[in-house]
Amino acid sequence: MSETQAAAGGATRLTEVGTKQFIETGRQALDATFGIQQAMLDEMAKASDEILDRVRAEIEIASEFIARVASAHSVKEIATACNDCSQHQAEAFRQDSQLLFRHSQRFYEQASRFLAPTQPRIN
Repeated sequence: MSETQAAAGGATRLTEVGTKQFIETGRQALDATFGIQQAMLDEMAKASDEILDRVRAEIEIASEFIARVASAHSVKEIATACNDCSQHQAEAFRQDSQLLFRHSQRFYEQASRFLAPTQPRIN
């Protein structure tokens, strides 16, 4: 009888250890998921603010172009206005690309912190 009880006790302890590991793994997965979600939402909020600033800049470029074309007295002045505004557009596109890269980089850095192997917590 004592062998049967010892085997049953060992199986119970093994089950408890397995259950604790399963729960801990699930908790770590949830922590990582919520952390990544929070990082993504934070980055999206920053990006939306910068997009609004970019829209304002785009409106200014368009207004400047319209004003210059309206005040132009020759084809050469219109061509110059087009050239200048296209350079502003190219610069704005470059800045957009850099912003997108920075947002992506920050998001991946934050996400990698949540996905990196962590030390097991001691209870």
